[in-house]
Amino acid sequence: MSDFKQKQIEFANAIRQAESGLCSELEARRLKIYQDLFINNVSGFIENTFPVLKSLYSEANWQKLMRQFFIQHASETPIFSEIPQEFLAFITDEYQLCDSDPIFMRELAHYEWLELDVSIRQDSAEQGIDTSKLQVSALASIVSYPYPVHQISQDFQPQAPSDPVYLVVYRDEGYEVKFLQINSASVYMLDLIEKDIATSFDSLLSCMLQALPQVGEMQIKTGLKENLDTLSSLGIILNWN
Repeated sequence: MSDFKQKQIEFANAIRQAESGLCSELEARRLKIYQDLFINNVSGFIENTFPVLKSLYSEANWQKLMRQFFIQHASETPIFSEIPQEFLAFITDEYQLCDSDPIFMRELAHYEWLELDVSIRQDSAEQGIDTSKLQVSALASIVSYPYPVHQISQDFQPQAPSDPVYLVVYRDEGYEVKFLQINSASVYMLDLIEKDIATSFDSLLSCMLQALPQVGEMQIKTGLKENLDTLSSLGIILNWN
């Protein structure tokens, strides 16, 4: 390894670990400037993406979490806009929850990251070409959580898991990210469309009748049409009507 390469590694490690003395040749005051610059930039991207999560921590505990992420996580991308995804990977796969963390930390973080992801997601060039079948918009994601993450705030923090909460996070025509809470039947219907199992009203109706034999055909037919009308009006379902 070249001497220059070795110096680069030492410098990067010194920035990560503020008091390690790993880069003894660099004046401490100057090193701290670099450390503060990098940590503040990283923290800024994370705080902008996870405002609700941050609001649930004291400043000291939040800074401790930021420091752990900065020191322990080996990011796989140099792109600043992808730092929130790296933070999500860190708390999902590497981080051990402690007493200062809410029990729903990972689920809330995923939900807040998904809002960012949907906001910058590119529309699929392939969608809209085949208008003969129903499709779920590429600008919508169907997710479930064991907590009502869309309601969490400083004033509402669930203390135990609940029944599954199903949400569609989507971007509307005005480029605003929104969510819609749905039930398990709607999840099943959207899953059929996404997997290309049933992409017409008749095929959906047939699948729903098999899945819900205890419900009358007319009730399912009416509910299915109303559901498709609603989801289509929001841009979640394409090619209906």
